[in-house]
Amino acid sequence: MIFKKIIFSSYKAPLFLWRKLFNSFTTLIYKLCLKNCGKRVKIEFGAKISCPWRVSVGDNVNIGRGAVITTEMASAELIIE
Repeated sequence: MIFKKIIFSSYKAPLFLWRKLFNSFTTLIYKLCLKNCGKRVKIEFGAKISCPWRVSVGDNVNIGRGAVITTEMASAELIIE
């Protein structure tokens, strides 16, 4: 039983680190592309923002994995606060 717990823990720890790394990279890329970006914004790997140059994000916003954010019109601007 203890052996199974050790195997599971050693398997899960690297996944946590990879996920944290990918989330940080995704946040960095989207922050560079967004029209305006507030403080303490987190965007998880797997979120999709189409046309990020038309999207403004306020402070303390977390966009989770699987979220899809889009502006449908060419002249539209989306503001998330």
